Amino acid sequence: SRVAGGAGKRTQHQQGGTNRENTTAIVTICADGTTLCLMIIFKGTNLWSAWCQHNVANATFACSPKGWTDSQIAIHWIKTQFDPQTRNKAQGRCRALFMDGHSTHFTEPVIEFGLSVGIRIAGYPPHCTHALQGLDVVRFAKMKTELKKTVADFEEEYQHPVAKADFTRVFGTAFIKSFMEDSVHAAWKATGLHPFDPSAIKPEQMKPAEAKSVKGLFALTQTSPVKAIIKSFQTYSPLEVEIDPSNAHAPISAIPSSSQTTPGDMPPVPTPTSIQDDTPSKRMRILTSSLAVTSSGSFLISKTPYTSLTPFPRLLQKTEIDIPEPDWSLI
Repeated sequence: SRVAGGAGKRTQHQQGGTNRENTTAIVTICADGTTLCLMIIFKGTNLWSAWCQHNVANATFACSPKGWTDSQIAIHWIKTQFDPQTRNKAQGRCRALFMDGHSTHFTEPVIEFGLSVGIRIAGYPPHCTHALQGLDVVRFAKMKTELKKTVADFEEEYQHPVAKADFTRVFGTAFIKSFMEDSVHAAWKATGLHPFDPSAIKPEQMKPAEAKSVKGLFALTQTSPVKAIIKSFQTYSPLEVEIDPSNAHAPISAIPSSSQTTPGDMPPVPTPTSIQDDTPSKRMRILTSSLAVTSSGSFLISKTPYTSLTPFPRLLQKTEIDIPEPDWSLI
């Protein structure tokens, strides 16, 4: 396709709407190549009929305060959607339901209901859905492509961005085009679940993430005043006069000069128990004097601002962490 845009620009961006809101769609595929009815979860306290119009995919609807699934929606979905839509074709056999590890999928009511009707729920291990979940591996990439195309066609035809009331039609249209029987079979086969094939998952897919971190050092070399401040905080310990409860006196109110008082009316002035030479104020004076002896430290106690000509220390070189290769034969 071709678009009109500014000369010299390799990438041309299309203007879109600025409104963004979470909307969740529960998509379920079966090993026989079929798909269950969508459940679309809108963000809101009440479900408005305008959001459910043009339901081309025959979806069901729910709402939640944040537009995400929760424990109540999960138990409602397995009772009213998954169980009745899979009961007849299971013909009395046990059904297996594979879900990711979201906490709302494995509540006690969901598990108890599944056991009572012959549904065995299995959760994918953490951080493995990129290799084990067929929807992520095969289908959702195609779904994103179709959804972008459907959104573009909708906005070109109706001359306005996709609103909340248009989501059901737009998403449902892209869903119908994306989830064909052959593609559903391909998703199950790619993950080795049906037909069961453990060799479908290669050792490379289960390798830990590559080491991208560096040693825990500051990116910039610390200047002498920063080092002095850090050392002062690390070595500071409260004095006995500071932690002694007997030295915690209420502040003495100032007596106005115009008032007439007698020596008997003067409030008693508390006498400190002991005064040591190593006080916090003296430490601050020592710290200030130590900062003033260096060019970088004198800046912290001066009024001269940083300018574009002020030199900064160079970045430290990054050092990659050497992580040994795991022994994959132990699998």
